[in-house]
Amino acid sequence: MFKSIKRNLVVLTIFCVVSSLSSAQQVNTLYFMDNVPFRHTLNPAFQPVQDVYIGLPVIGFTQMSVGNNSVALKDVIYKFNGQTVSFLHPDGGSVDKFYRTLQSTGLISSSFETNLLSFGFRHKTAFWSFTLTEKFNSSIAIPRDAFNLALYGTPLLLDNKFNLTKLETDESLYTEAALGYAKVLNKKWSVGAKLKCLFGSANFSNTNTMIKMNAGIDQWTLVGGGNAYYSSPVAVSIAPDFKSMTYILPKNTNDWLKRSGAGTGIDLGVTYVSTPHLTFSAALLDLGFIHWKKNALKVNYKTNYTFDGIKGIDLSSSNLNISGNSLTDSIVTALDSASTYGSTKTSYSTFTPAILNMGAEYTFLNKIMSVGLLSRTQFFKNIVSEEITLSVNARPTDRFNTSLSTSFFEGRLGSVGAGVGLRTGFVHWTLAADYIPFQLSTYQGIPIPYNTKTFNLALGINLVFDRIVRTAGLHKKGANKACNCL
Repeated sequence: MFKSIKRNLVVLTIFCVVSSLSSAQQVNTLYFMDNVPFRHTLNPAFQPVQDVYIGLPVIGFTQMSVGNNSVALKDVIYKFNGQTVSFLHPDGGSVDKFYRTLQSTGLISSSFETNLLSFGFRHKTAFWSFTLTEKFNSSIAIPRDAFNLALYGTPLLLDNKFNLTKLETDESLYTEAALGYAKVLNKKWSVGAKLKCLFGSANFSNTNTMIKMNAGIDQWTLVGGGNAYYSSPVAVSIAPDFKSMTYILPKNTNDWLKRSGAGTGIDLGVTYVSTPHLTFSAALLDLGFIHWKKNALKVNYKTNYTFDGIKGIDLSSSNLNISGNSLTDSIVTALDSASTYGSTKTSYSTFTPAILNMGAEYTFLNKIMSVGLLSRTQFFKNIVSEEITLSVNARPTDRFNTSLSTSFFEGRLGSVGAGVGLRTGFVHWTLAADYIPFQLSTYQGIPIPYNTKTFNLALGINLVFDRIVRTAGLHKKGANKACNCL
């Protein structure tokens, strides 16, 4: 029975990781494609080569990503002696190898954003932009010790210690309105910033103050606590004994659309032209918070539980199902009696996941070609995830850009990124992805990436226009050079 419990726990944990197959909230390949109108979303100091652009709802810009920072399918299932085995298989499987691939804190993330309205225009050597975007972010943190417990159990007689404090989550749906301004200061420096108003629709999150387990042959102890938070148009009520929960749905469409919270955010960016061929850039994105009020609920939990065996259960009984159920029920009852819960209706705040981009680009062949290196660092509740992307970019004209890239950590050099930006008349088309796998596996006819931990995609169709720009006697081409559009 205990092997069955362990197996089920492992399968559930692996399913949670693999089914999310990055923590990326952006498509890195777009960073060096300077004819893409919405490239300023990656660095507010970037200015489009077009003088005016208009992004229509949804098709103007839609971006999605899903993945994790630890495990690819190849770490779970692989070939051994001509047959497909899992890492748990007694012949050919390797639990140790799988465990070594895990980060100290696994981060499962997904994000989706779509354009509601966007436009931008150039004024002399500056560029103004406005975007209205719907965003969804989901992040789940799983400490490595959770896998340690699931995979290895308690091998020592005493003091098998597990720290589960970072078992945390945050799910947020909100609307972002951003006003951006990018300015060329001189031939070397350009700066940019965006001020954002955030209108929250729904949130669920939790933060643990401490959750630690110490397991031995005689007893197990579980000590810890934390808080869970909730806010949405759906009102939730929890009974004092925490045995029941009721909810009330909004009565009409307007109540669904009313905001549950509000907040602010900021993006900051800078570029520096070191030589005519070498440019450095950096940006801090999504530095902000949302204060949640509507139907806001805070649930606090605390436990101090010691398990030293359950008496009166005969595990040698012929009916193991009854014995197993009795054991499970007894443990749950004992754990519940050793725990305290409470809920209060109170407002709270959450931070948006921030991203730090740092890039370097070297151009050659009269700036028709370039090589770019981008470091993207994402922050979630004191958990840091990193990705490095190397790209080769071609821009024969302002009407056509293309980029090929490879990513080192989440891509594991087992995928390639690609992006295309094409202008036809007054319509600009963009399509890009970072993790196009070299190798696909199939499950019931569905292709699944085998060697990558992440999938993302960005696409956009924008209306773009040019006008004669005369600033200090510069014609349009000169103005674009002044705007640091390499």
